[in-house]
Amino acid sequence: MAGKTKRAALKLTENQKTMLTELSRSRTAPIREVERAKVLIGYADGLSISDLQRQIGVSRPMLYKCLDKALAGGAPMGLKDTYHRPHEPEISDEARAWVASIACAKPKEHDLAAEVWTLSGLAKFIAESAEAAGFPRLAQAGKSTIWRILNENDIKPHQIRYYWEKRDPEFERKRQEVLLVYQEVSIEAYRPGHDDQANAMYTVSVDEKPGIQAIGLTAPDVPPIPDKLPAIGRDYDYISSRYRVNYGWN
Repeated sequence: MAGKTKRAALKLTENQKTMLTELSRSRTAPIREVERAKVLIGYADGLSISDLQRQIGVSRPMLYKCLDKALAGGAPMGLKDTYHRPHEPEISDEARAWVASIACAKPKEHDLAAEVWTLSGLAKFIAESAEAAGFPRLAQAGKSTIWRILNENDIKPHQIRYYWEKRDPEFERKRQEVLLVYQEVSIEAYRPGHDDQANAMYTVSVDEKPGIQAIGLTAPDVPPIPDKLPAIGRDYDYISSRYRVNYGWN
């Protein structure tokens, strides 16, 4: 038809359709995101601006802003708010690296009592230390900003992941001995007459003795490493201390 403006097409992938559909039906998501998801789905399905305004009950300026961003940068951009400041504040790469270095160190290295960082504790420490460290922009950074920096570097300083390192050169021999004991017990259980008390074989298994206390680690914790080791690495092995109780050992 002559004189008719060509409509810009909004193409959605299957994953985007699924995400937008779930968001449009959400009862917990912010209402503006629910409305925008409905706008994007309706427009991609061929509804006109007038039909979208009537069905969803939003203003035309909101429709145009949402669709302009989606057509320019993809559907996910249509869900986001436009940044209203003239220039979005930037955090330099050096400042981000400083945040990552703080997160990869334990709080006690900065004279704090906590064993590991919490997001609130880390954000507070960074805000208080940023000026002196030469990163004044971070003095106003909140938990969400710190979380984004940690997420970019795949760092989770509040988590501990255990590992096991073989240090005993006799480990394989000892392992075979333990497995042989289990095998003997299994064979004995199916031996005819195994319940004969006179010829019975008894096996005693001893794990940790009462009165043994873990007092330290055999290896120091491994700090998080950006993009390599997200959490604190800790060996399962520990140093124990036997103290005298009513069991007869020293």
